[in-house]
Amino acid sequence: DRWQWCLYTANNAGLNDTGYGAPLIYYNYYNFIYTTNSAIGIFSTNPGPELGVAKAFRAYCFLDLARMYDPLPAKAEGVAGTTKYEIPAEITGLTVPIVTETSTIEELENNPRATREEMFEFILADLNEAEKLISEANYKPAIIGMPSLAVVYGLKARAYNWLGGFNESYENVPTGNEAYKLAAQYARKAITASGCTIMTEAQYTDPITGFCKVNSAWMWG
Repeated sequence: DRWQWCLYTANNAGLNDTGYGAPLIYYNYYNFIYTTNSAIGIFSTNPGPELGVAKAFRAYCFLDLARMYDPLPAKAEGVAGTTKYEIPAEITGLTVPIVTETSTIEELENNPRATREEMFEFILADLNEAEKLISEANYKPAIIGMPSLAVVYGLKARAYNWLGGFNESYENVPTGNEAYKLAAQYARKAITASGCTIMTEAQYTDPITGFCKVNSAWMWG
């Protein structure tokens, strides 16, 4: 259901391998990741808050990609009858390929999809380093377009919230209730660190500015 908007674009191939919607998102995110990796390569020589910002941006990109391309059971009402989508065994629990600042051309030519555990271990490692570097420097972004410590906490909350929806037991990342508890803790830390106030009903139901205009609830925009 999260892909319904793609099914109604001008391209009626929808999400087929010749479709437009899914590859567009995929390629755009990897272009963004290329930029973050370039920044990480530069700032790694003298680690500081700039490296933390770059790591936060990369974690954000992979977090979105992992959640969008992790195949989940779904039922597409009114599109292809009510047939439930059964996940093929060969792609169960897979996300997208991980690309870092040190990835070589040879490695990228044989770079399979990372497992859910591998991906979230990677994302959380980036966020842990971002938290450390931004916190140590007491970095305060001059513009809302740059991630703050509160944003890093928020991304951690989002990552743990996703992991909470799975019952598989992983060695390196939490799932289920353990992950949900961490999501709640980091969500509270994000709210406290940001100083933001939750949107009013009038703000979030406004059909024009609802989620399109920066207000006192926005940590990042």
